[in-house]
Amino acid sequence: MKQNPQPFIQVYVLCHNRTQFVKEAVTSVLKQSYLNFEVIVSDNSSTNEVFEELNTGDELNKFRYIRRPNLSLAEHQNEILAEVTAPFFMMFHDDDVLQKNALQRLVTGFENDHTVAVGANGFIMNNSDLTTKLFNPGLLADKIFNSAEELAAQLFDSAKGEVPFSVYLFKTEAAKKNIFSFKEGNTYVGAAFLLKLSTVGPVVWLADALVNYRKHSGNAPVGIDVRALFSFYRLIRSNLKASESLVTEFKMKQLSLWSLQRRRQHNEISKLRKAVIIKASLVFLLKNPVAVYKAIMRRIRKLKNA
Repeated sequence: MKQNPQPFIQVYVLCHNRTQFVKEAVTSVLKQSYLNFEVIVSDNSSTNEVFEELNTGDELNKFRYIRRPNLSLAEHQNEILAEVTAPFFMMFHDDDVLQKNALQRLVTGFENDHTVAVGANGFIMNNSDLTTKLFNPGLLADKIFNSAEELAAQLFDSAKGEVPFSVYLFKTEAAKKNIFSFKEGNTYVGAAFLLKLSTVGPVVWLADALVNYRKHSGNAPVGIDVRALFSFYRLIRSNLKASESLVTEFKMKQLSLWSLQRRRQHNEISKLRKAVIIKASLVFLLKNPVAVYKAIMRRIRKLKNA
């Protein structure tokens, strides 16, 4: 990286049937202070509305547009992965906003030649209102994860079921050794891909807020996805060779917190899963009473404010 301070980067803006924010997202990528990059709008929409929205300005000739209709998220990401030619690339969402210095700062995270991906913190946007709330408020300094187990422990340390960061810059050579698989991550397919990538080399998290992560009706969190958690469990148990302590902690913590947040959906789960969740909740309660108390209080405050 020191020999080439501005390596070529390809930034793919992933679009899917959302037009209200896409122009702002694309414009934020085009206005990067970084010089050596290309923007590709990868449109997986079922209609032409995204193209029509982007075609209303004078920036259409500043990016490449590719239409890929009727693909799943994993299929869409794998098509992009297969065609990337630059040494580094990013998959950016069509409803977020990239800070002007984002690419320049992300590149500096690759100081170690073995680093495979660099992610960055961000500010939360409620629709179009930018807040000072950080996506990951606990990240006070840059962090390096040197193994899949280290990264897994951090990814699973979330009572909300959110995987930190919506933006990563990937090293293409390392990324092409893996694929995005719905079976391995379910709705958290991106996190599963990142975990597999971390078996190849270090993953870096920057504390800098380099993206405005937008929360709106189209991506509002619905709590922890238990099916995705079970997919994660299978991945770390069989593929990542994680320690038994990490696997046990993951099951207890996430399933118990999920049960606290999603009690209204218990009737949709089999009796066997109910028993597992109840047992995990009791064990977790005995071991972590403070965490459970905080989760309950958050739930009570949320209900009062509803």
